[in-house]
Amino acid sequence: MKKERNWQIHYKATDDLIAQAVELDAMVYEGDDVGQVEKCKQWLEVNDQLYTFLTLNDKLIGYINFMPITDECYAKIKTGKYKDFQLKMDEITKFVSGKEHKCLFVSLVVRQEFRDGIAVQRLWNGFKSKLEILKSKGVIITDVITDCV
Repeated sequence: MKKERNWQIHYKATDDLIAQAVELDAMVYEGDDVGQVEKCKQWLEVNDQLYTFLTLNDKLIGYINFMPITDECYAKIKTGKYKDFQLKMDEITKFVSGKEHKCLFVSLVVRQEFRDGIAVQRLWNGFKSKLEILKSKGVIITDVITDCV
């Protein structure tokens, strides 16, 4: 009997999803670009809406990390000399209704064996849905910058 595929999008980070995300980083990135569990948890203490996760049968397939940041942080990243792993907690903000936000697209990671387009499309669609949810709550995103590798 063939096992049914159970794709799911998650917007709430759990300890397990964060641990799996860091493991996935280690498969894709090197050095300072590999996430650290404690740093991810610290970021989530500031704003628990940073991640969009895609799982298949409870295994993390990919994730997106997208966060609102201060204007000053945005300007520093724009120089190209300030990297996402250098972020300080006071440079991350919360999504607030009616407020304009500059955002940092930190990561988009998908397991190598799932880069056939279907998983990427599911993850991206989940992320777009999250943006629609934020918009429906009055969140205004004016600028986006990335430091993706």
